[in-house]
Amino acid sequence: MASENIALMAHLMRRAGFGATREELETRAAKGYEATVEELLNPESQDGSDRLEFFRYHPGYRRPITSPGMGSAAWLHDLVSTGRVLEEKMVLFWHHVFATGTGKVDHYHELIIQIDMFREKGMGDYRELLLALAKNPAMIFWLDNCDNHSYAVNENWGRELLELFSMGVGNYTEDDVRECSRAFTGWTLSPMIPRQAYGRFDWEYEFQEEDHDDGEKTFLGHTGNLDGNDIIDIVCSQPATANFVARHLYNFFVADEPQVPSWQDTPPNDPEAVDMLAKAFIDSNYDMRSVLRVLFMSDFFKDAQFAKIKSPAEVVVGTLRMVGGYEFPVPGIGERSKQAGYMGQDLLNPPSVEGWHTGVEWINSGSLMKRINFCAVGNYTEDDVRECSRAFTGWTLSPMIPRQAYGRFDWEYEFQEEDHDDGEKTFLGHTGNLDGNDIIDIVCSQPATANFVARHLYNFFVADEPQVPSWQDTPPNDPEAVDMLAKAFIDSNYDMRSVLRVLFMSDFFKDAQFAKIKSPAEVVVGTLRMVGGYEFPVPGIGERSKQAGYMGQDLLNPPSVEGWHTGVEWINSGSLMKRINFCADMVGNISRPGIQSIVGRIREKGALGPEQLVDTCLDLMGPLEVTPENRQLLVDHATEFGQLRWETEQDVSNSGEKIGELLQLVVSLREYLYA
Repeated sequence: MASENIALMAHLMRRAGFGATREELETRAAKGYEATVEELLNPESQDGSDRLEFFRYHPGYRRPITSPGMGSAAWLHDLVSTGRVLEEKMVLFWHHVFATGTGKVDHYHELIIQIDMFREKGMGDYRELLLALAKNPAMIFWLDNCDNHSYAVNENWGRELLELFSMGVGNYTEDDVRECSRAFTGWTLSPMIPRQAYGRFDWEYEFQEEDHDDGEKTFLGHTGNLDGNDIIDIVCSQPATANFVARHLYNFFVADEPQVPSWQDTPPNDPEAVDMLAKAFIDSNYDMRSVLRVLFMSDFFKDAQFAKIKSPAEVVVGTLRMVGGYEFPVPGIGERSKQAGYMGQDLLNPPSVEGWHTGVEWINSGSLMKRINFCAVGNYTEDDVRECSRAFTGWTLSPMIPRQAYGRFDWEYEFQEEDHDDGEKTFLGHTGNLDGNDIIDIVCSQPATANFVARHLYNFFVADEPQVPSWQDTPPNDPEAVDMLAKAFIDSNYDMRSVLRVLFMSDFFKDAQFAKIKSPAEVVVGTLRMVGGYEFPVPGIGERSKQAGYMGQDLLNPPSVEGWHTGVEWINSGSLMKRINFCADMVGNISRPGIQSIVGRIREKGALGPEQLVDTCLDLMGPLEVTPENRQLLVDHATEFGQLRWETEQDVSNSGEKIGELLQLVVSLREYLYA
């Protein structure tokens, strides 16, 4: 079989689906390219995903409502297990174009209903799809059409319908937006009532005739008693809509285009291809299946192999389909469903109504490493993950009962022998009736574990390392130090006290002063301990406990199972100001015992010149080593004080305040950020 036929078929299946196995490619290549395109376009003969089977094994996902991180698991199962790959790819396409997110909707069940609507109508009549979208409760809430009244017009839905869902900027006026919005007054949802105990009530579309503006309207040159149906008819007939939809299809299936906001001023990379798709859209009376047929049969599509950067969803779904085993609703599907979000595409929660920026904007240093690590984890296989999970079956908690009136009942570990898989397992080369204890013994004995723990210790106590997702491909900054700690871990039979002794006694630790950026917790705790007075549970401790979160480290609530990104990623303009303001506020309060102690020590030294005063403050605050430039800034400020005086109570108070000001400047310096 000609290799070029296989290559072309692989290209088609990457774009019209999520890739294919070699066996599937050979089967499809034998069937022929055109026949495969027709099969993809007419998926009725192919098996879809079994949502009920998924819910049978994961009943918690049946109605996730507002539970964080749970909403996209069912859809990921659909994406991975369906045989109707183009149908599901079009669902992903429309989710990007008609971006709707749980960040505002806060109702996963309604978003899944919208996804199901895309599946039903996504390859059919675009007009019917737009009409269904206009009546979709999640979209109505997302773009505030439930607040669009005849007596108080809300233009959010009307504007986005024209700007991002059909015509694009520059093809309508502000008057058109206003008239469009008037036509959709009364298109709302019900019931608009509060949450149930476990989430919102289901929503339904409702037309409230008494709230509809039935006056005359003029929209894109058409005048009459227009309603939403009329608006959609007019919008679909516009050449601008055909071009807008065509360019989206080209960007999604063929080759990366500039981002949508620039389309008004930036022509398509291939104007002839976009024109061909736009013509097919018009000639077919807005039939998406017909447009897709033209696209996949075109030379510009066939010649565009590897002209697109995969979206995170394509990376995750394509990889899971390739490695296999995820067609069945396996344990861990919830964590797998989060992976695209870690790479920059949080399904069911786009960053805005504009959707995601695509192409090269998918890639940055963090997201790239997330992609690589997800696809190529190197110290174990998916079979090892499966066998490990089997070994921990039956390790659960009790009581598994609902919340009390004021929270959950206390939990305890419980081993349920009847729920434990006691069959033979093979894990990292070890075979037997393994249970969780055996798995942990095997894991601890691995050199990879020793190196992993050692590198974490080095990163936490010695000097900032790259972020954990990059460790597979990025060597440690000090390999000898990590090797020394790993050896201590193994030699001590995994005793952390012994490893820490080696670390703190080492030269690499002693030589690493100020080689780490403090975590927010270290900033807050260190500052509170320095200023003193918080050893006793004073009023206000609750507010103090929130400060690390304001700086980017919400204790007891890490952003993911990966924990926090450390080092320079602790710092951005917002978190930096939070650090400085918190520390300056603390050290500027000279009534605190720790600050009183610093003031007292300075007073004991007698008359100090500006340079001596600065050096004493730096010594008592660390000692801290600052750059000559920063030291001079402090000296200049101290010079403005004049001589500190201590003769009277007023002198003591004034001098204390001046020292407090100087300490506030010290904690605002870059050097104070480092440990």
